Amino acid sequence: MTIDISLDDKLVAMAMAAGGHRLAQDAVTSALEEYVQRLMTPQFFAAFGQIDYDEEFSHTAQRKVR
Repeated sequence: MTIDISLDDKLVAMAMAAGGHRLAQDAVTSALEEYVQRLMTPQFFAAFGQIDYDEEFSHTAQRKVR
């Protein structure tokens, strides 16, 4: 997706340096991915205790199933 936006040049340069990015696009993409991940984290933790699981399930036995 192409979007025409104005960004603070100093902030983009700092993000590029901090993340080791050669391109501003890579720095912005990385920042957006981290932003979304941070927003999704509370939803992830809210799911604890709400998901049913089988206490008799054996992950080692499941590995042998093909």
